[in-house]
Amino acid sequence: MKSPEFEGFTEIPARSAVAPESIAQLISDPTARREAFSANDKTETKPKKSEGQLQKEALEASTAGDYKKAEKIFLELLKLSEANHGRNSKEVASALTQLGMVCEYDRRFADAEKYYKQAVKVDQVVYGKNAFETGLNVQNVAHMENLQGNYPEAAKWYDEALRIYRLNDPYNNNVVGTEMVLTLNDYAAMLWKVGKKEEARKMLDEAAKILAGH
Repeated sequence: MKSPEFEGFTEIPARSAVAPESIAQLISDPTARREAFSANDKTETKPKKSEGQLQKEALEASTAGDYKKAEKIFLELLKLSEANHGRNSKEVASALTQLGMVCEYDRRFADAEKYYKQAVKVDQVVYGKNAFETGLNVQNVAHMENLQGNYPEAAKWYDEALRIYRLNDPYNNNVVGTEMVLTLNDYAAMLWKVGKKEEARKMLDEAAKILAGH
């Protein structure tokens, strides 16, 4: 029975679920103390997201125009892809390319260039220096250099992209041909801008031949 002065007060529950008879064991056994503490101090941890889930969330954020959020999620995806597949893997190359794309959409061309250049390095290991997949990111770097007004550097990257595409049968492969035409047109526009009109015309003539072949 409670004393009158304690009426209305709620009893405070014991801080530990440890039975009184085990107290002596806890005092003498450090391992038991740690286990008892862990049993009373468990916190819920959020389940880790899969690469597929992160990819989906990043694309949704990008589609909604929230490029900063998309970049943050793609960085998570990059980290997870590196842990799961290693740095030189197609999954890492893909994550880096998508990071470049969201920065490009956000008009942060220097950041996009940085990611695309990293993707090129991974592509060269995964697919090879002359592979079409590598050429796509070489083309992306060229475009970023162009948009930043770095025309001499852009020309080097455009030339390299065209070299790669020419090795991948652009006249008979529609996918390669399409990307080569886009690169030629982009390159021609830049050359025209800097006064190299004759070179620009040559680029446009080559693009027309590819289109005629398809």
